[in-house]
Amino acid sequence: MVDIITNIIAALALFVALISFAYTWITNTKKYELTDQFRNNLLGWYEETTSILIHLKLVTEFNCINDTEKCEMLSKLSTQIELGRFYFPNIDKGDSFGEDKPSAYQGYRHIALEFLVFSYNIYLREDANRYIGHATELQRHFTSYIYELLNPQKYNKDVCKYTTVTFNKDIVLEEFLKQDPLNYIFYC
Repeated sequence: MVDIITNIIAALALFVALISFAYTWITNTKKYELTDQFRNNLLGWYEETTSILIHLKLVTEFNCINDTEKCEMLSKLSTQIELGRFYFPNIDKGDSFGEDKPSAYQGYRHIALEFLVFSYNIYLREDANRYIGHATELQRHFTSYIYELLNPQKYNKDVCKYTTVTFNKDIVLEEFLKQDPLNYIFYC
């Protein structure tokens, strides 16, 4: 009788362990998939937004933009700002700021979007070329915010750890040029 009870307990323990393992594996896989999907979606939005910012900067800086193109590019930037609200919703500080506005506009605009709105306002100006330095700084802050959020160093380490992809480590151009190209080694 004791052997039967021991076997039943062992079988139940094995069953619980298998269920726990399966649950852990499934939830970790789902977490990874959601994280990766968010990362890819955010990178796509960032890529389009940055492309617009750089285009506006170059055509403004070299004064080779017409009103139609400017209007089109500003429209695209405005669209990216609106889409960005889904990645960076307004911040509720508990002070009822903006409560009279529709829900997506209540509270304080997220800093990532503030960089874009400020850029939009610069490029809207007739004398926008005078503020190219400001626009460049805003773009750099925007990129840095997304960079910190996506943490490419950690991502690259994870890729290296879980795949066969390797990255060169801590080498700058000057060091690379000093090496014999035939002896250059890629490693994690």
